[in-house]
Amino acid sequence: MGMKMRMMERKETRVNRREEELLYRRDVSLALETFKSYGKASYSWMRSHRTRWASEMGN
Repeated sequence: MGMKMRMMERKETRVNRREEELLYRRDVSLALETFKSYGKASYSWMRSHRTRWASEMGN
């Protein structure tokens, strides 16, 4: 019984993580639309943002 509950919890966190990823991608696309006119500034922002997000996900 305990194992089953643990597996259910793990599945739940995976779903939440997927939703977070989708939300993040939407935010990035919105930001890119906003920053498109800035060119390099938007690229550097996205690069720094992505690395920070990746390090958070890595934990």
